[in-house]
Amino acid sequence: MALEFIAGCLGGCAGVAVGHPFDTVKVRLQTQDFQNPKYRGTWHCITDTIKHESLRGLYKGMSSPMAGVAFVNAIVFGVHGNMVKHIQNPDSLRSQMLCGAVAGFSQSIVTSPMELVKTRVQLQTEACVTTKSLSCAATSSSTVTNCSSYTSPVDCIRKIVTTEGWRGLFRGQLITIFRDVPGFSSYFLSYEYLSRSWASADGSVSPAVVLAAGGFAGALSWLVTYPIDMVKSRLQADGVGGVSKYRGIAHCLKSSVATEGAGVLFRGLNSSLIRAFPTNAATFAVVTWTIKTFQEQPEQDETHQSWRDILANGEALVQAAAIPTPLQLSFTPETSWRSAVSFLPQVMAASAATEEDQEEEHQETRCRCWQRQGTAVLGKLPNLFGSVCKGHEAFTCWRARQEDVFAAARLHHNLSIVL
Repeated sequence: MALEFIAGCLGGCAGVAVGHPFDTVKVRLQTQDFQNPKYRGTWHCITDTIKHESLRGLYKGMSSPMAGVAFVNAIVFGVHGNMVKHIQNPDSLRSQMLCGAVAGFSQSIVTSPMELVKTRVQLQTEACVTTKSLSCAATSSSTVTNCSSYTSPVDCIRKIVTTEGWRGLFRGQLITIFRDVPGFSSYFLSYEYLSRSWASADGSVSPAVVLAAGGFAGALSWLVTYPIDMVKSRLQADGVGGVSKYRGIAHCLKSSVATEGAGVLFRGLNSSLIRAFPTNAATFAVVTWTIKTFQEQPEQDETHQSWRDILANGEALVQAAAIPTPLQLSFTPETSWRSAVSFLPQVMAASAATEEDQEEEHQETRCRCWQRQGTAVLGKLPNLFGSVCKGHEAFTCWRARQEDVFAAARLHHNLSIVL
């Protein structure tokens, strides 16, 4: 259970390190003034940010998602992995979609306040050329040039709580749920479909397939949920100082489309798709590598233990090798041929140890047999000795009688001669 959480932590950190600059570009393009745009596109936003704020400008607000992304991705992959283990028919795409939706709902509780802080820090620049409130961030480009109101994500949290209360930290919570539930259901659904479609003939998935499937799954997820994310970004950029421009989700969507047209729903999509591919490719690659690395050793231990149990029960090695369960599992697509034959040295060692044990048992059995026979023989010696003594006495008596007979016969012979 803990393995999926650990893998999610590591994969999320890798994804943030790769994709945060593109996330900064996405947020700035989403919230700039439509009538007087500051950026002409994704590339212009990148170059202008580096020119005026240096490379550090692209990584503004990264400490907030980096601090929370380990926990967030632990929830996503942990909830998804454990639901897959307990759900009926886990290999079906429908089950993958359902598990992804539950994982998205679970992590949205943490994601909403984290992205609120990230969004507001990303929208400020180093130069302080205006004193307008960030509550105008959704429609005014001068807001983007606002002075650095927040010195750090922690300072941003403190000021939000001071001006808007603890409730202000959860601004955009509902729209975050609306974004993450379909987003993560399509995320895991598309990854499973692509990885199975691109798998090799034996069913194994190469690292290149993991990278490609993860990247395209992330891009597809953003393509599905991007209009909802645009509304979320504007709602979270609104309301600084207690002054709110939008009354809710529907009002924000209606007002944005009425003012800037339907194209506003996909503003900054290019940067999001560019960011989504490497971010999610790195995330799935690290998650897959972590799970595979930590699962190999337990599988070998389980194989070794199974053979030890078979040998301990006294079954012949040839009979046990006919249909070994660990051997059948080791040839599944998820394991390599090295894992399939890794148990052979253990079996040979266990077989040699069993032969030595059997030889020692035979020697002990022979010794016990000799001891029993010797004890039986020694127990019969007194009777045998008594029998010998009785035989000797009988022989002595018989010999004495024979000597008397012989003497009488000789006397009779001598008398016959004299007469």
